[in-house]
Amino acid sequence: MYLCTGFVYTSGAERLDGMYNCQIDRSLGFEVRTGSHSVSGDGEQGDDTAAYEMTELGGVCSLAPYESDKIESVGTPLPGMLFKIVNWETKQLCPPRTPGQLMVVGPQVLPCYYKNAKATAEMLDSAGYVKTGDAAFYDESGHIYVLDRMKDIIKHKGALICPSEVELTLRAHPGIDDCAVVGRQDHVSGEHIFYQQVPAAFVVKNPAFPLLSSAEVRQYVSGKIATFKELRGGVFFVPEIPRSICGKVVRRQLRQFWDRERNNSKV
Repeated sequence: MYLCTGFVYTSGAERLDGMYNCQIDRSLGFEVRTGSHSVSGDGEQGDDTAAYEMTELGGVCSLAPYESDKIESVGTPLPGMLFKIVNWETKQLCPPRTPGQLMVVGPQVLPCYYKNAKATAEMLDSAGYVKTGDAAFYDESGHIYVLDRMKDIIKHKGALICPSEVELTLRAHPGIDDCAVVGRQDHVSGEHIFYQQVPAAFVVKNPAFPLLSSAEVRQYVSGKIATFKELRGGVFFVPEIPRSICGKVVRRQLRQFWDRERNNSKV
């Protein structure tokens, strides 16, 4: 009698980025698809797939085929589910490869929050689509790619910067053990003074690179990503990146760094 082995693993809370993808690949000896909120697999050969799920959506609502070569995609909507991606401000439908808010409707999504009309109105649009709060885009074949939480997106001169993209570039540097990118308020002088967000990085050094400087980190990133995504907000070295119990970066704690910095400068 032949018995096969199987396993199931999951990754939740936020998108599984390429760094962890490679670590799993090396540890388990096969290629892993990255997804959002859930990544699972089973089978003797280590077959795997990516999916998108959310409590308010009733669980998994998209799935990538095992044989898919779209490694970063969470697949296409399951039967009965409808996805749309809309512009943050205009609420108009986005064309392919244009980031916007991912919205989902289907037979199993929540109809309302129990005895909480205010929360229901904030979660659902007039057509019953759930506002997921995730930034995403779709390609020409309808595959969905989740980027970051909308609240973490950095808005710079009308352009959108996904922290995860910059973080992925930073993690490729051998002197960086961990990092997180957040938006920093920066005033621009001219005929009028106004504020905009610029990317800033918090970096944990690899002990083998004690002399790594902020200038070196900024130079490393320059040229590897679009100019407007470069670290104009600065690079700050910290002993560790604050994370929640489930491993998500607690970005509000990093943003408080500048509040403390301003308060100290007033003393």
